[in-house]
Amino acid sequence: MDAEAHKHRPPRYPVDFGVVCRFRGQEQEGRALNLSRGGVLVSTPDLLPVGLFAEVSFAVPGAESIEFKGIVRHASQERGTGVEFLEVLPRHRARLAAYLDALV
Repeated sequence: MDAEAHKHRPPRYPVDFGVVCRFRGQEQEGRALNLSRGGVLVSTPDLLPVGLFAEVSFAVPGAESIEFKGIVRHASQERGTGVEFLEVLPRHRARLAAYLDALV
């Protein structure tokens, strides 16, 4: 990622809660490592392939479940799997925004 793109990336916040990733008829449970308005970094038992479309759900502390459709943008054993939000219902986006605002 070049410096200009990095500068415009939404701030990421360290988190630790469970996530479920569904893709191609499979399901993997994992942990969210960091979260932003644009995506989530997750740790799963098996690395998800870059370019994979997945449905991801998680419950942030103090809120109902948040679900979205996303795409795996990067993956490494050391750092985890970065999933970019593609489709998020307005009510889920509002829950996400409220949670992130409370972290600031």
